[in-house]
Amino acid sequence: MDRSWNAMRSLGVALSAAVVLACAAAPAQAQRPTASFEWQKHEAGVTYGVPRVGKHTLDELKVGDSWRMGAFNASNLVTTAPLIVGDSVVAPGAFRVQVARTGAEKFELLIEGAGTAVEAGGDDVHAPATMTQAKTPNEKLEISLAPVKEQADPELRALALLIQYGAPQLTVPMTIVGTQPMKVKGFAALDVFKLPEPWLSKRLDLKKHTPVATLVRSGKVGNGESDRLNLMLGEDDVVLIPAMLAPTENNGFGAIPKPDGLWTFQGKVIWSASKKPSPLFHVESAEVEKDGTLHVVASLGERSADIRVASAPVKK
Repeated sequence: MDRSWNAMRSLGVALSAAVVLACAAAPAQAQRPTASFEWQKHEAGVTYGVPRVGKHTLDELKVGDSWRMGAFNASNLVTTAPLIVGDSVVAPGAFRVQVARTGAEKFELLIEGAGTAVEAGGDDVHAPATMTQAKTPNEKLEISLAPVKEQADPELRALALLIQYGAPQLTVPMTIVGTQPMKVKGFAALDVFKLPEPWLSKRLDLKKHTPVATLVRSGKVGNGESDRLNLMLGEDDVVLIPAMLAPTENNGFGAIPKPDGLWTFQGKVIWSASKKPSPLFHVESAEVEKDGTLHVVASLGERSADIRVASAPVKK
């Protein structure tokens, strides 16, 4: 996972490939477990080192402090589809994660760097968590990611990330978004995300960008580059930006790498009345034009979005 997306082109083995690369970078982590969930050929999951329960437990974490949520290398969250967490959204990418205590009864999963180009006012996403006491304490950190029993929306899967360390356990609700796969010339795939219209329109009204699709690059990708470009839709513009990569320096505790500016493009969106109203974000057509412009026409409720943005750097 520390080498991130270069080894994740095959969506069905995205997380397993990432784990193999993380282990290659740190032999001591050969047994790092992964808590993951796969749906519609996309996957989300957390890899972490396993500390045994000692003198301190989660409920002793001081207000204002955070815990690395593991041992050895930093714990990472990788997802190939958007995750809705609280009022925020995590775009496809790889991120370092921690547990933070923000109040006497308030905990959160801190997803570092996930707010870049998504949320105004910060680079991190704060996923609310609740703490309870397990009936049976465990002897080491255990993390699981599984769907909840009731699923109200067929295009969304509500999940619960469960973190147990001793008797204290944290539950972090999150939702993985369904995918509309498409093909566009020059790329391995275009994955369009089936975001519900009321939720997405509310974000647009608040002037927040949201990941609505991912372009998967084909061919060889340079070292340290992401092989995925997230299409971030706003009310007044669009941005195509490389998926975030988790830090690799200092066992994953180094600086969070910023998206490559060479592969970051700003584009335009023109709204009009939709001929085919849709309760979800739905792409009617997508193509890469001769000049390299990605042209997408999509429906969202009663509106249609005509999106144009560069898809590759201009060759000199």
